[in-house]
Amino acid sequence: MQTIDFQHNLQDMMNTMKVMKMKMKLTLASLRAFCAVAECLSFTLAAARVFRTQPALSRQIAQLESGLGLRLFDRDGRPW
Repeated sequence: MQTIDFQHNLQDMMNTMKVMKMKMKLTLASLRAFCAVAECLSFTLAAARVFRTQPALSRQIAQLESGLGLRLFDRDGRPW
């Protein structure tokens, strides 16, 4: 029969959360960038909306995705 070490499991979970918190750098600027891309459906138009260049906005979204550990947008080029 397997015994469960709750103290050890809790410590592992807390350590994991600390690492996730360190990796995920969620800022208001990142949220604004995300919302702009989601609303505009275009990195170029969104970049103009948040007063950034398109490459800078793309890097910011990529960093946000990396921090969250998931892909927020499908990048398949032009929608037409």
